[in-house]
Amino acid sequence: MLAEWVEAVKSFLSQHVLLAIAIAIFLEEVGLPLLIPGDVLMILAGIEIARGQASLPQVLAIEMGVTLLGGTILFYVSRGFGRAALLRFGPYIGLTHERVAVAEGHLTRYQFRAVVIGRLTPGLRILIVMAAGLANLDPRRFLPALAVGGFLYLLGYTLLGMFAGEAALRLVDRFSIPGSAGASIIALGFLALGLRG
Repeated sequence: MLAEWVEAVKSFLSQHVLLAIAIAIFLEEVGLPLLIPGDVLMILAGIEIARGQASLPQVLAIEMGVTLLGGTILFYVSRGFGRAALLRFGPYIGLTHERVAVAEGHLTRYQFRAVVIGRLTPGLRILIVMAAGLANLDPRRFLPALAVGGFLYLLGYTLLGMFAGEAALRLVDRFSIPGSAGASIIALGFLALGLRG
């Protein structure tokens, strides 16, 4: 029974690659960790364009739609529930109300640039959305920054898949997970230093 179900899923995914990619990108954008990084999914979408299975505007529209939807959900969840949890449990890990206020001040001052740069940095794409929600950024400023940073990131990786194809997948496979993990660790280190300072 399980083997039949697995085969049915494989068949569906092979016939609806863009839908599968869209669902996976959406899940990643709402903060759920995936086995396959979003970078790889965007490269796969670019490969589908190169194969003639889709057009660049169609793929970018799908990717942008799920990115904006998922990022907006994560922003509001972080803004609502995450903020209360941070203020309640933060002092146990050294994140006092004063330190949180200082970090919020920095993010608020550079909010558009910070969100765009965060969205362009592997390993920070999801964290910057959560940080923006925790910092209670104005949605009228956050959402355009999410759109700009998201579009540039999606465009870059999708074009990489279109023009470099399988070679790009091998490169990302070699460096993506450690690179993203390293970028996240560095970013968290800077955040910790900033909050302590």
